Amino acid sequence: MLAQTTSQKMVRWAVLAMFFANGAVLTNWPAVFPIQTGLTLSESELGLALMGMAVGAGLSIVVPLAFSTAGNTPGLPSIESGL
Repeated sequence: MLAQTTSQKMVRWAVLAMFFANGAVLTNWPAVFPIQTGLTLSESELGLALMGMAVGAGLSIVVPLAFSTAGNTPGLPSIESGL
């Protein structure tokens, strides 16, 4: 592994903190937010809706990477460029 500068380490920790905060908030808000009763959803419907959020988040990462090819696609990062 290459040596990292201080700013690269700070960026890495900032990204880690954001992912941790996002995960902590999104895993706890359904328990305190009365969306299930407000929309009259069953437990399975609510679970499916929450799973759809996770699938959509995953696809938003994978789909651009699938279309980027060695930096030839303008506006999309490529794996070779280090994202």
